[in-house]
Amino acid sequence: TAIAFNPKTPVKVLEKLAKDGHIMVQISVASNDNTPLYVLRILMNSIKRHEEELNNLEEDEEYLYKAYDIRSLKVAIATNPNADSDILEKLLQDEDWQVREAVATNVNIPSYILRRISQEELDDNVLISAAVNPNQDKKTAVFILQQIIQDEKEKGGCSQRINIANNYLVPKEILNMLADDKDWMVREKVAQNPSTPSKALIKLATDENYYIKLALSKNKNIPLEVIKIMANSKQEAGWIKYFISKNSKTPMSVLEKIIKSNDELERAGAMSNSKIPIDTVIKRLLVDNENAILREVAKNPNINKIMARLKS
Repeated sequence: TAIAFNPKTPVKVLEKLAKDGHIMVQISVASNDNTPLYVLRILMNSIKRHEEELNNLEEDEEYLYKAYDIRSLKVAIATNPNADSDILEKLLQDEDWQVREAVATNVNIPSYILRRISQEELDDNVLISAAVNPNQDKKTAVFILQQIIQDEKEKGGCSQRINIANNYLVPKEILNMLADDKDWMVREKVAQNPSTPSKALIKLATDENYYIKLALSKNKNIPLEVIKIMANSKQEAGWIKYFISKNSKTPMSVLEKIIKSNDELERAGAMSNSKIPIDTVIKRLLVDNENAILREVAKNPNINKIMARLKS
């Protein structure tokens, strides 16, 4: 399978492996972005044989493994950038929503197939993938996602809103809307999403929920205003300030305060930040050599210079 997945494998070899018949090898061939269309068609033709073999099996563990492998092969073909509209349309008729979802994620999917999914698909997972596909027009994407969000709010639950909030391809308008969601688990995903607009992140920085603040502190794209708000947090601040102090955007004025903190966890995070002067790191090590501190110093991008100074 390693040869089949290798992007440098010659096309003739991929063709031979596709005809090999072993489904695990075929999955690797289908997963190779360099596999040409004619080889993908060979793989498509092999699916019927695999399904016939499946139908001859008892519904036991072997059956389940075979069914899973067939689905994996279909998904790999559906997501391959060289799959043409004929292949994608055939797989879009599959009864398994995960296969149809894979079609919706294809980076080269024609716009007319995306429109068909948007108009005819009933599964929310497939619709979400179609909405965030880079080839989807923004207006349609926003409409689809708003409809899914509204339907879920009426029915109850929050699983789809969590999925949407967690996706970095979601339009900013949707993330702004979900930043006000009543469910904290949805807001938490918005807080950690690197695509969330600064305005929404600033709003979430004052959220009373600890887990939302923690998610924010881990987001490398939070603006400076959020970093300053979080650095002044008094609510279970240890882990929050730990992640804030590791952020490359955190200014020295904030790092200087954190490195003098009474909380070992907060100090440890700061010691891994390359902004901390080497002299400061060494001075802290002389009086602060707890295991947590030493582990974080080892992660500092300047570790070689720090070690050289310590040895001199």
